[in-house]
Amino acid sequence: MKKPLATTKKAKRQRIKTQRKFSKSARRGKLRKYAKDKIIEVRQARQSKSNGRFDKIRNDWLRDREMRQNDSDSNYSDNEEEEYKEVVKQQKEEEEDENEEMDLEEIKKHFLSFGGFEEEKEMLLPIKIGGKLINRVKMDVEEEENEEDGEVEEKMELNMDEVEKEQGKASLPNLTNLDDQQLKELYTKLIEEAKLKIATNAELIIADPNENISKFRILLKMAFGEDLTPLIREDIQKLATATLSEVFINILPGYKIHTLTDVEKGQKMKKETKRLASFEQLLLQYYVKYLKFCEKTANKLFSTKIDHSNNLSFSAQFGILCGKCLCLLLEKCSHFNYASNIISCLARLSLCKCKNLLDSICSAFSTMFADDCSLQISLNGVKAISKLVEKKKAYVPAQLISTLLFLNIKEIDRDGTEAKRLKKEKLIKKKQMANKKRRKV
Repeated sequence: MKKPLATTKKAKRQRIKTQRKFSKSARRGKLRKYAKDKIIEVRQARQSKSNGRFDKIRNDWLRDREMRQNDSDSNYSDNEEEEYKEVVKQQKEEEEDENEEMDLEEIKKHFLSFGGFEEEKEMLLPIKIGGKLINRVKMDVEEEENEEDGEVEEKMELNMDEVEKEQGKASLPNLTNLDDQQLKELYTKLIEEAKLKIATNAELIIADPNENISKFRILLKMAFGEDLTPLIREDIQKLATATLSEVFINILPGYKIHTLTDVEKGQKMKKETKRLASFEQLLLQYYVKYLKFCEKTANKLFSTKIDHSNNLSFSAQFGILCGKCLCLLLEKCSHFNYASNIISCLARLSLCKCKNLLDSICSAFSTMFADDCSLQISLNGVKAISKLVEKKKAYVPAQLISTLLFLNIKEIDRDGTEAKRLKKEKLIKKKQMANKKRRKV
C-alpha cells in the first residue's frame, strides 16, 4: 500500500528540520562523538549509490579512451587519412574475395559431375521408358568473352605465384655444411640471380604498367625479405626498396587518383575506363603498402642507437634508406596522393640523431617549397613543421626551420594585419573609458 501524500510531506519536513538542528549543533560543538559518527555513516550510505554510478561512468570513459588509443594504428593525418583507410580496407576485402572465389570454383568443379547447379540447368522434354517419365537436363556452358580472359590470366598468375613460393621454400640452400669459399661462391650466384629478377620485373613495369602491374607484388615481397636466404636478404631488401622508389617515380601519373566508393564501383563503365580505374586502384594499393613499409622501418631509427662512425647496424642502415626513399618521392611526386602523409612522417624523422638523413629531409622540403607555385602542398609542410615546433617546445633542428626560406611567398599583407591591430587597440581603449565612467557613477 502506498502512503498518503500528506504523511510523506510531513516526514520530509521533519527530516529537513532534524538535519538543520544537527548541523547547527555540530557547528557550535554541542554534538557528542557517537552522534557525529552516526551522521557520517548515514551520509556515506546515501552517497554510496551515487559514488558507484560515478565510478561506473568514469571506468566506461577510461575504457573507451583506451580503445580509441589502441585503434589509432598509424600517424597518417590531414585530408587524405580517410582515403588511406578506405584503400587499406579495400585491400583486405579483395584478398578475402579472392579466397572466396577460389573456394567457389573448387565447389563447382566437385558438383559438376553430380548434375551441376540449378542456375546452369536447362530442362528438356522428358522421355518415356518402360512406362516411366525421365526428366532430361542440359548444362549451359557459355563461352567466356574477352573481358574474362584477363581474370583467368590473373588467377593463373596467382597459382604460379603459389607454386613459385613453394619452389622457393624448397630450393633454399642449407648453409650449415659450407666453408668460406663455398659461401662466397653461393653468395655471388644468388645475388646475381636476385639482381636480375629485380631488374627484369622493374623494366617490365616501366615498359607497360597496365599489363605488368602485378609484378609489383614480386618486388614488394623482395623488399619485405620474404622467401630470401639469410645470406643475401639484407642486400636484396635494400636493392628492392630503392628500385621500387624509382619505379614509382617513373610510372606515377601527374594527377591525384580518386579512390572509388562502393556506389561508383557498382556503376556501369566502358571497357577502357574500367581498365584504367582498376589499374589506378591497384597502383594506389601497392603505393600505400610501400609507404607503410618505409614509414615502419624508418621509425625504427628512434629505438636503435645510431653510431656516428661507419659501423651502423642493418636496421639503422635500412631505416635511413627508407627515409631517403620517402624524401625522393616527396621531391619528384609531391603532386600525388598521400604527399601530406609523407611530409608529416619526414618532419618526425628530422628529430632522429642521423645527420645524413636530416640533410636529405631538409633538401626535400626546400625543393618542395621552391617548386610549389600554388602553395597548396607547401601549406601542409608549414603546418607539419609548426606542429613539431609547438610539440617539442622549439627543440627542433634549425636546419629544418631554415627550409621555410624557400617558400614562394612574394607578397605579405602587412596593411591588413596592422589594421586589425589598430582596431583591437581602439576597442580596448573604448572598454577602458566605459569602465572609468561606471566607476565614477
